[in-house]
Amino acid sequence: MTIDTEIGKLKRLNLIAGALHLVSLLGILFLANDANCQ
Repeated sequence: MTIDTEIGKLKRLNLIAGALHLVSLLGILFLANDANCQ
């Protein structure tokens, strides 16, 4: 376990977290938009 592998893991987790955050934001916007249209 070197520092490089730890940094790599953190970067990957950060990317995954960022992607999930974007997906949830889009989902919220989509649902809000859907509610407004009806």
